[in-house]
Amino acid sequence: MGFRNGTGSEFTFSGITAELLDISGPGIERGAIDVSHMTTVDAHVFIGKALVDYGEVKLELAFDGELPTTPMSNTTAASMAIKWGMGESCKTWSFNALMTKFEPKAPLEDKMTASATFKISGKPGSS
Repeated sequence: MGFRNGTGSEFTFSGITAELLDISGPGIERGAIDVSHMTTVDAHVFIGKALVDYGEVKLELAFDGELPTTPMSNTTAASMAIKWGMGESCKTWSFNALMTKFEPKAPLEDKMTASATFKISGKPGSS
């Protein structure tokens, strides 16, 4: 793995795009089941749960004052894609996600931004 610059990264969500400032996630988490019993000695014994949780994507966006009513009114996951970096070797992750949070910020004498959080539904793919 080599160093890559995040400049040029883009996202789309259900056909919506915005000026992207920062991307966090998605992460991958697998729960564990404690299978220890009364004759287990020295330490707990765990096995991994079968289902993986791909977590959330958090975006920091330039904000123009527009209220995102359409993505927040959807109760089912919609198509999302993140293109990482720029150039011929950049990768794109595609998955379904549900917008769970939108929070605008308007500081004095600075640009307005918004953070948006999306919960991933299912398994991401890469191309």
